[in-house]
Amino acid sequence: MDVSKYAVGPDSYDVLSRAQISKFFTANAPCTRDQCDELAGKLLGGPASATPMQGGSSYTVEREEAPKVVQFRDLPIDMNRFELVQQIYREFVPQCVYHGTLGSLHVYIWNRISGPAFCRVRREMFKTDAPGMEQRLRQTIQDFARFFALGWINRPTSESLPVGLQEEYVATLDKLSSTLPENLQPVINEVRQDLHLLFRPDFPIALQHADLLENNIHVEEATGHITGVVDWAEAFIAPFGISLGGAEILLGIQTYTDWHFHPSHVDMRQLFWDTFYNEIGEVSELDRRSIEVARLMGLLERNGFEENGNSGVYLERLIFLNKK
Repeated sequence: MDVSKYAVGPDSYDVLSRAQISKFFTANAPCTRDQCDELAGKLLGGPASATPMQGGSSYTVEREEAPKVVQFRDLPIDMNRFELVQQIYREFVPQCVYHGTLGSLHVYIWNRISGPAFCRVRREMFKTDAPGMEQRLRQTIQDFARFFALGWINRPTSESLPVGLQEEYVATLDKLSSTLPENLQPVINEVRQDLHLLFRPDFPIALQHADLLENNIHVEEATGHITGVVDWAEAFIAPFGISLGGAEILLGIQTYTDWHFHPSHVDMRQLFWDTFYNEIGEVSELDRRSIEVARLMGLLERNGFEENGNSGVYLERLIFLNKK
């Protein structure tokens, strides 16, 4: 089955970026786009224009062939936290320097990441009749597994879990128990029963990306290698594995009503886990179980409150179809 037809094409992301730019400058008046472009041009050494992908709370500008991009943000980045992100995830995270303010906006100079955002090439990479595309997707999946493995290996020794986080998770599970379909109740109970495993003193905490979406992962189009992961402003500390559900974006395509998985998603999921465990080395069965509980907790937390009323459908596909 060819599921590539469900992927949004580059043109739609162009429309989204234009809308995000308009909204950003409406919200941050009197700063203007022309003022940002002028400053970016001075910093980059020539005329600059908006990058193909934009964010909801920033405006990013590039100059063709320049090794840097300039980003204007309405809220500052915690640079101490971001330095820790760089130490943990290394080559997956671009270097960044703070450059002060322009009016109310905070200015940052980033190393340019090569390659398009995954969302712009996903339709092509999901085509099953295109030579070499599945191999490129497999490469992306392997790199993503290595990305997650760095979160396990490079543990932030100076950070601790937020106070009351376990109780917060329990409250989330209790709320979901009253809203999700009956067939998901055993999964909620399973996570509730083993939630304490995530808060063992010897289970690692991790600094994790809060929004692992297809627009925040850049790839080398010819090979599928991940060239960078962006948008770390909301990075959070939690038990390792809470963000592992983000791997699903490389295995399937979410629409307004369903998730549609690549025909080879079972083998690709196994490739992800084989690569991940090969990278982190031997771990106990208790740790493996804890990682799975964290993954499920993250899926429930992220997908259990979908506003379009399809949270049950999404979770059924993500949990039952893909349970390891």
